[in-house]
Amino acid sequence: MRVALLNPVFWPEVRRGSERVVRELADGLLDRGHRVRLITSHPRRVGVAIEDGLEVQRVWRPPIEARLQRRLHEEHLAHLPLATRALRHYAPDVAHALYATDAVAALRAAVAPVVFSYMGIPHRRSLANRRGRKELVVRACAEASAVVALSQVAAEGFERWLGVTPHVIAPGVDLVAFAPDPAARAEVPTILCAGDHTQPRKRVGLLVEAFGLLRADVPDARLILSAGADGPSRWA
Repeated sequence: MRVALLNPVFWPEVRRGSERVVRELADGLLDRGHRVRLITSHPRRVGVAIEDGLEVQRVWRPPIEARLQRRLHEEHLAHLPLATRALRHYAPDVAHALYATDAVAALRAAVAPVVFSYMGIPHRRSLANRRGRKELVVRACAEASAVVALSQVAAEGFERWLGVTPHVIAPGVDLVAFAPDPAARAEVPTILCAGDHTQPRKRVGLLVEAFGLLRADVPDARLILSAGADGPSRWA
């Protein structure tokens, strides 16, 4: 089967949950003998490359993207015409999008059934804080062949705010990559937060406040925060 995965950005440019999910999903499909191509975007004209066995096509993301974001339009809009064209050229048997904009691009391409996986918990506040976001999510949910939520809590958000009952498929964990090493335990109680501290919805600020309260009872506790792909980790 020819599978197209669509995510607006990919590593090393961006390293968050969606990028890990799409990579591990691709690896699982490749292991089962399917042909998989990830269609994503980049500010430079990169084209198609094989990255650790995965076909990755980075279509051009025009600089107008920054202007759209400053005007509070939904993120990841500028690359959609080229993503739609790339999908039509690839002609997959199924298209799986991990962001609403790319799901709508796949629907416009009209070349294959579309699966829309929502990487978060739908809520009235998050759906309304960008111009056009709600309309894109509503269309993706209404027209996709299947809608996937990451958890039962996320599914409840779909039902409450969008009137949609999605399939619940929790993302897997690579137990080899994340196997604990009993001999390498931290010397003091340690909390690791891999969330992007620049994204308010990750609520890293709330974690830091709570950690301050914990320190009153556990003075040697340590909190490690991610500074992103281009910076060192930070700790308190």
